[in-house]
Amino acid sequence: MPEVTRQIDKVSFNALEQSCLEASNTLGFNILQNVYKGNNTVVSPLSLYLALGMLADGAEGETLGELLEILGAKDCETLKGFASRLLTQMPAVDLSAKLKMANTVIVNDKYRLNAAYRDEVAKNYYAPVESLPFENEDLVVGAVNAWCDKVTEGLIPQLLERIDETTVMFIINALYFKAAWEEPFGDEQVKKRPFNGGNTPIDYLCEMSELKYAEGNGYRVARKDFSGGKYAFDIILPDEDESETAILSRLVKGGWNETSAKMESQLVRLQFPVIDDTVGYELSETLRALGLRKTLSRDAELSPMFEDAAVWPGQVIQKGKVCVNQFGAEAAAISAVLMATSAGPDVKYIDFDANRPFIYVISETTSGTILYAGVFSE
Repeated sequence: MPEVTRQIDKVSFNALEQSCLEASNTLGFNILQNVYKGNNTVVSPLSLYLALGMLADGAEGETLGELLEILGAKDCETLKGFASRLLTQMPAVDLSAKLKMANTVIVNDKYRLNAAYRDEVAKNYYAPVESLPFENEDLVVGAVNAWCDKVTEGLIPQLLERIDETTVMFIINALYFKAAWEEPFGDEQVKKRPFNGGNTPIDYLCEMSELKYAEGNGYRVARKDFSGGKYAFDIILPDEDESETAILSRLVKGGWNETSAKMESQLVRLQFPVIDDTVGYELSETLRALGLRKTLSRDAELSPMFEDAAVWPGQVIQKGKVCVNQFGAEAAAISAVLMATSAGPDVKYIDFDANRPFIYVISETTSGTILYAGVFSE
């Protein structure tokens, strides 16, 4: 990735790239809605978007059409421009936060990538291509896991335990984020309380302060800024008679854009649990349901990718970790496409007590780009 030498004021997209941004955020809520089964959940739409973007660089025909549709891009040039702006501007918008985005392609040395594809992913996604002998499973698994461990600074030390004999290439994105709160919580602001009627007390972060706040259709949102003010942590709390799944459905349909646009400063008494979650998902079925039917089949049109081999995306996996505590937040996500062969009581305030399942988002506020979205339910 290019070295960040100076801070910029904001992340900027043109009108066509703005459509990509909206598609990325919608993809996040769609994935979250599909994988949430009542347990703590976290996904990274931005990480998945960039991995699928690298896949699109090697696609054509109906396969490319499906990818452009889900990625909200008019054409490949728009997609590449959007990816380039993300990769160069997002780490530079706030130097008090640490954001690393890295891509790589690891291919079986018995298969030859087209030179044009190799050049495209290097130019547009800063993704080096490494050829390894896939018959040496320990070597390949070790190389993938070592890369993930390094880029996520140890937060996700392992993505793979083994590789299937049909796997011939990995297209991988890693996203790492770390930032301190603009106003950290003191020790006296960490309280133990049961969550959602449970019996076991857990740590809560509690404060009374001026925060961005808004009300949506069946939910409320409170935003706490990270140091520097360009990244934020949003808690989306469903009303007591609403479910998380119902709210996620509304967020998918544009509710998030409407609500975040009308957030205003209010005096808020905020209480929410400390978060420390690690989860992983296989996303192929979810992505097929969202439109990537031919793309995630043996009929995928990916001839621009390999010189002389029929390949298809056998699996799409993501692993994520989010830690939110009194000092700030640290989060990481790895997304991989595995290519296979055919084989005070007097003060008026808003009481925001997240003592029941809630949805949360970590985003870059000048553009509205969602890095991570999750549900805390237990």
